[in-house]
Amino acid sequence: EEEDDEDETEDTPRNSSATPRLEKSKSVKPKKKKTDIDPSWSALIALAAVKANLDKGGKCFEMSSFAEGKTKKICDTQMGQFIRYNMRQLARIYPFGGRIDSSNLDPCPAWGAGAQLVALNFQTGDTPMRVNHGKFVENANFGYVLKPPPLLAKGSPLNPVKFTVQVFSCQKLPKIGTARDVVDPYVKVEVFGVGKDKASKQTSVVQDNGFNPAFNDGKGETMEFDILMPDAAHVCISVWDQDVGADDFIGFFSVPFPNIRTGIRHVPLIDGKNARMHMAGVLCKFTTKELSPAEASRVRPADSIRNLTAAPAPLNS
Repeated sequence: EEEDDEDETEDTPRNSSATPRLEKSKSVKPKKKKTDIDPSWSALIALAAVKANLDKGGKCFEMSSFAEGKTKKICDTQMGQFIRYNMRQLARIYPFGGRIDSSNLDPCPAWGAGAQLVALNFQTGDTPMRVNHGKFVENANFGYVLKPPPLLAKGSPLNPVKFTVQVFSCQKLPKIGTARDVVDPYVKVEVFGVGKDKASKQTSVVQDNGFNPAFNDGKGETMEFDILMPDAAHVCISVWDQDVGADDFIGFFSVPFPNIRTGIRHVPLIDGKNARMHMAGVLCKFTTKELSPAEASRVRPADSIRNLTAAPAPLNS
């Protein structure tokens, strides 16, 4: 009331019938944006979220988010720019929101472009999650894994190769399902990568033998794959039980292609919960051979890491 008295003029009568006074106009102050983030916590955050711009140089601590659809479009049309973008700053890729079944996107194209963070639904044990498990085998699942040297502008990419897998046999495969029937196994070999590097082949089925099923009477069955960008390729070997309707998954092992050792190898199997299966495995022989110039000519310039990283963008300090 004291403030009101000061604003009134001297001849204004003090009664209920008095003419209402006009208050002085006050400037409207902009409302402060409320935030629930504690300043002391915010000071600990080292990464800054920014809008993505592939044509503009950013800073190493700036990170942008890319939806699944946008990532696919960029990888199809601006792969070179995306690789150079990821040489100077961070990118995080997340699945399409319409995946209500919690299925996963294929992380390999984004990894092949050098994206540092690819979000997956860990509650779903599908093929992309199996590939993701193999991604971190290189350092025994301890922390970060470095990108291939070409995606860091530190070395030449591997030449295109013909990758051959000869599957001889399996050992100690467990019974699957509640019926506990003897399995009818077959082995599937899949290659995942960038561009054309995506293929799947499988052996024939061995009936009623989970103890020591042998393929082609133990002589082995051979599968060949042309891998155009070996630095970004992943190999997944899985064993399945043929069944009426949908086949049953038994176990898998996945690994980045550059980490594969040639020769005859016993590949251990991992179950759907990412636990090592006791004594279960696949006996294989791996061979690699560089493609001839005629065969390598099938690689389009846009599909070659060598060409995509030929002009790396300058790094900002």
